[in-house]
Amino acid sequence: MKQLLFIILISTTVIVSTTKIATGQKTVNFGFDDFEEVIELKGEKLHIEDPLMNPLEIIISDTLMFLKNDKANPAVDVISLNSGKIISQFCKRGRGPGELVSPFCIQYIENEKRILVQDIIGRKIVFFDLDMILANAPKKYTRSITFKNETWVRKVMELEGGNLFCNLIGHKDGYMNCLLTRDGELIKFLDTYPEIDFPFNPEEGSNIFGSRLAISSDRNRVIMPYLHSDRISIYNAAGDKTIEFQGPDYKNLDLIFKNGRTAITNKNACTYNLPSSNSESFMIPYDGTRYKFAHSPAYHIFHFGFDGSLLQHFKLDHSVTNIAVDWENNIIYGINKDLEPCIYKFNF
Repeated sequence: MKQLLFIILISTTVIVSTTKIATGQKTVNFGFDDFEEVIELKGEKLHIEDPLMNPLEIIISDTLMFLKNDKANPAVDVISLNSGKIISQFCKRGRGPGELVSPFCIQYIENEKRILVQDIIGRKIVFFDLDMILANAPKKYTRSITFKNETWVRKVMELEGGNLFCNLIGHKDGYMNCLLTRDGELIKFLDTYPEIDFPFNPEEGSNIFGSRLAISSDRNRVIMPYLHSDRISIYNAAGDKTIEFQGPDYKNLDLIFKNGRTAITNKNACTYNLPSSNSESFMIPYDGTRYKFAHSPAYHIFHFGFDGSLLQHFKLDHSVTNIAVDWENNIIYGINKDLEPCIYKFNF
């Protein structure tokens, strides 16, 4: 009998261990005090010849800076870090070939010198060629993909190999994300929305569980920070959630059910803005104050490893909304909107 019980225990241990390996998800709960130290950084205002429009996102590659602007046409400025001048613009707004009604999400695919821009209203993505952009060619895009009706895409990133990781506006069956082929065909739906105490329409799930989307430089990991809860999910290229960071002040969403609908309240915090990553780690601005507006000013930047490690906590003397990191030269570039839009750089 003892031998039988021992065999059952061993079998159970093997099954449980196998399940942990199969799911592969690790949750990292942390607070401010879990970082070894707080490193204070002083910013230097970057000299830019031309006035900035309304920059929302920033990308750095060698001596080039890409700024995606809100409600501007063209939507993206290319600025030389050497001269501080705008040397090109691309991403025209419109409904014609290669044009976008509402540019929403941008990704620079560095090893192929391509830029992906998503049109959330036109329900497509357009790929632009950097050489064509820098040459100010009349045609700057190479191809576009239109999404099918079964996938209402909210944000998208291209993975290594060409598949697309998509965060959804919503889905009737509660799916939150999906994987598509490089041509926009559905591979599979991924995780579903968390359970909450109030009923909600899953086809509008992103109104409650809003998130941002970014990708590692090698395009093998997707980073999904949530807008109103101190939570960041990390996915691998197969769409499996591998790590979840919860902190530094994680709490359940504050919700209200009124007139037959569930909504978040203004008691929730502004948490994480867009991250910037290399192949092993990422940095991300953190606000943590009461909700004001999207891309709110942040004075903290956390540095996390894709292995779940807490690497660095920076405190800034000037706020930033979104950032881009020059990993080779140890410089953080951040958008500042305290007065007129400008860019600060922080050496770390």
